[in-house]
Amino acid sequence: MCLTACGGRAVNVEAQPPPTPASAVAPAGLSVRAEVHVRDTIAAQRFASGVYLLEPDGTLRSGGPQRRSAEDPMPALPRYPPILRRLDPSDVDRVWRLIGGTTLADPDSPERIPPIQDWAPLPNRSIALVQIRDHNGTRRFAVSLTGATPAAIEAQDLVERLQALAWQTPQPLTPTGTTGP
Repeated sequence: MCLTACGGRAVNVEAQPPPTPASAVAPAGLSVRAEVHVRDTIAAQRFASGVYLLEPDGTLRSGGPQRRSAEDPMPALPRYPPILRRLDPSDVDRVWRLIGGTTLADPDSPERIPPIQDWAPLPNRSIALVQIRDHNGTRRFAVSLTGATPAAIEAQDLVERLQALAWQTPQPLTPTGTTGP
C-alpha cells in the first residue's frame, strides 16, 4: 500500500515486522540450571520442587529435586535429570529475554554466589539455586522464591518459565512440608 506524503512523494507503508534486537536472541552456548526447593505454602502456590536444565542445544531436562543437606551441601554427583523435550529456538530466546539485561546477566551482580561456595537450602525457606552459563561466563544465584530483591524476582520469573516449558505445576504441600502426589 502506498500513501502520498505531504511533499507529494509516494511512501510505502507495507507492514514490516520490527527487527529483532540482538539482545532478544539467546547467545550460543546458553545453559540454565535451576534447582527449586519448595518448603512453604506461599511458594508452593507458584513453584514445583525439582531440577530444570536447559542445555546449549535447546534440550530441556526436568526431574525431581536435588537432595542437599547441611551435612552434604554439595553432592559429589549432582542430579542430572532425564531429557524431557527439545525446545524451539524461539522458546530458548524467550528464556534468554528473562535473563539478558537483568541482574541475572550481570557477572558483577552482588547477589550472585561464588561457584565453589557450598550451598544447602535452609529447612524452612523456599529457595532456588540458579546457574547460568553464557557468553559472560558462569553465574550462580541462591534466591528466595518469596523474596523481593531484583535477582529473586527475576529468578522467580525464570523458574516459572522453565516449569511451564517442562509442563510442571506446583503440587500441594503435605503437613510435613514435602510435596504430595
